[in-house]
Amino acid sequence: MTTQVSDFIGSPVEVNIPLQPYDYDDRFTQDSYTIINARIGLENHNDNWQVYLWVRNLTDEYFVSSVVKNNEMIAAYSGMTRTFGLTFEYSVF
Repeated sequence: MTTQVSDFIGSPVEVNIPLQPYDYDDRFTQDSYTIINARIGLENHNDNWQVYLWVRNLTDEYFVSSVVKNNEMIAAYSGMTRTFGLTFEYSVF
């Protein structure tokens, strides 16, 4: 019986170029930014399991993900800071 294990590395990159705000209010503009996510892992094709070590927003880039404006206030919500974790997947079928 042979066990086939393979490794992999992935790194999706997200580049964000902000558009002109709908009401042309300069308070709602931000510079473009880049978010780098990465993961590394192992897969066992015979036993149907996978394990990943991953990180999102690798460089801990600060960015505003949304802005809400009404007559009384302006609220800006920041995007996710750097997060990391370990994922284990197992398939029974």
